Amino acid sequence: MPNCHLEFLFDKKVPRELAWRLDKQHSWTITELNIIAQRAKLQYIPVMELTARLGPPRGSNHSRFLSGLDLMSDRFHKFIWRWSNSDQEAYGLLRRKAQVKVKKSDLDRTLHVYWPITIFDVKEVQRELDKVRSGKLLSPDDESDRELVGEYSEWTSYAVIYKELLEGETPEKRIRFLVEKVDEDLRFEINGTYKVLTDVYKEVNSVFWFCFFYF
Repeated sequence: MPNCHLEFLFDKKVPRELAWRLDKQHSWTITELNIIAQRAKLQYIPVMELTARLGPPRGSNHSRFLSGLDLMSDRFHKFIWRWSNSDQEAYGLLRRKAQVKVKKSDLDRTLHVYWPITIFDVKEVQRELDKVRSGKLLSPDDESDRELVGEYSEWTSYAVIYKELLEGETPEKRIRFLVEKVDEDLRFEINGTYKVLTDVYKEVNSVFWFCFFYF
């Protein structure tokens, strides 16, 4: 399962040596599957992450965007992410509230939406961050969450990692345990990404932009 790396665009005032160090020091990874899983519970953060990964959903990049989304979703059955009008509206709202840059990455030479660090000041994004911090995204008592994790764990290492621990447990105990672990990891990735980006902002003390580059 591929991971992605944060790529930064800094203001020209940021010394080249500092920019290079921050890029190496503050790399962060988030999995493709977790973006799809987040979408079951959040709206704006997954849209921001997805377009940072695949670029703008319309225009000359439309076919590449849809193909990339299909590829990311093909491990799911019920929870396949089909780009919808509400997703496009969420993307449009975020773009109106944040000055984005759309350009080809120097790393993979494909289009990405580079979001400014100020995207986290947008109230819709801030509300979702507060939701992530204040409680759980997934509940073992929610049937839909149990189905999501059931699909998710089929294509991840969860079942392998915890096979010995869960051996001999009832199906009910296994699924409840996996829901808790997936929820923990989803929240860890969102909080971790936000912390990395805010740490970078503290060092450069100026607005910068970021995207995700998969490897």
